[in-house]
Amino acid sequence: MISSIGTADPGDPGDPGDPGDPGDPGGSTGGGRTGRSSPVVRPIGISPAIRPAGDPIPGIQWPPADLDIEPPDGLGHHRPVRTHIGEFPRRAWDPGLYATAVVGELVRVSAPRPPPHQNNRYRWHNIDTLPGWPDWGALTDEQVDDELRRLIELIEFRSGVMAEALAERSGIVTYYSGLLMFSQSSHPRTYDLAQIGATVAHFIAMHYKRKSARPRPSQL
Repeated sequence: MISSIGTADPGDPGDPGDPGDPGDPGGSTGGGRTGRSSPVVRPIGISPAIRPAGDPIPGIQWPPADLDIEPPDGLGHHRPVRTHIGEFPRRAWDPGLYATAVVGELVRVSAPRPPPHQNNRYRWHNIDTLPGWPDWGALTDEQVDDELRRLIELIEFRSGVMAEALAERSGIVTYYSGLLMFSQSSHPRTYDLAQIGATVAHFIAMHYKRKSARPRPSQL
């Protein structure tokens, strides 16, 4: 859980760099971690093998090259090495990686438009054509000036929300799972849903940010 909630005034953050490729995920330790690779490291070293007295001690790595998993029976037949597991366990998925896979389902979903445009369905990449969707390119200079004046009035609140904003930016699921007391181990479906929501929202937001290419207020 989050140990404290404060209003420290940190400096302005720089733009984050691109994250590296995640490692293979392991089991979660709970406690509201976001979907990332497991912090547990399980190295396998070289083990000494049994040898006759006086002979050099051989070292065996895993898997050993001469491993005989199942010696043959009297007829020379070997048992199958494989198991009957048919698929990767759902609960073994890292929630963050599973949420990324769900985006593939999102991009196939569509919704009907009202007549006479019912043959051109709404999809994730054209919801900005919904009635009432703001068209930033159609704003007049006076409207943009009004927005900037409003932002100037809100500057005094900036430092008071900066600490919260930074905490949510670095892990919004971690932030709220601590407040609401749920984790991957205590409420796995809730945790998965939160990760999916955050991942889908990020995907959609970045698409429309690139599509609109609206400049930041500081650029104006």
